[in-house]
Amino acid sequence: MRATAFLILAVATSAFATSFVPPQKRDVYSPNKEYFVRVDPQRNKLTVYRTTSPKRALWSIERPIWLEEYFISDSGSAVVFVAWEFVRTDQLNEPALIVYTSEGIALSKTYKEISKPRRIALNEVGPIGSFWRIWKEKNIQTPDSVKVSPVGRDTVTVTFETKNKEG
Repeated sequence: MRATAFLILAVATSAFATSFVPPQKRDVYSPNKEYFVRVDPQRNKLTVYRTTSPKRALWSIERPIWLEEYFISDSGSAVVFVAWEFVRTDQLNEPALIVYTSEGIALSKTYKEISKPRRIALNEVGPIGSFWRIWKEKNIQTPDSVKVSPVGRDTVTVTFETKNKEG
């Protein structure tokens, strides 16, 4: 009887928990396919390569890797980090968008600076918990920019040449 009650409690508890598939190593290519960034979650590293020399790293940045998206410029000179669409309320002052170059961080914007995160609606799929929020709708990459559509604010456009333009 106790074993059955424990099993029911364990199954019910895990049914209401959020679990994630760990991120996998992947290569993200520039629009012109001349460069790529290797996103390596095991090493917590972003490494930029020229497609014609895939064994010779041009530059790299160390950072934690999770479920975010990365975009690389046609020149291989910049990598844009855009955080996962869901954010916990205790993370709203952390970076949601970062532009990296070989010199380090060229631009960083928090969730609060570029978005008005909202609660997850009952009919939406997302992590379980009242502390989760949605901060963006989608990302679009063009040859010279990345456009992020945040919740409750105007689209943010990061151009690779001028680093940042909002509008």
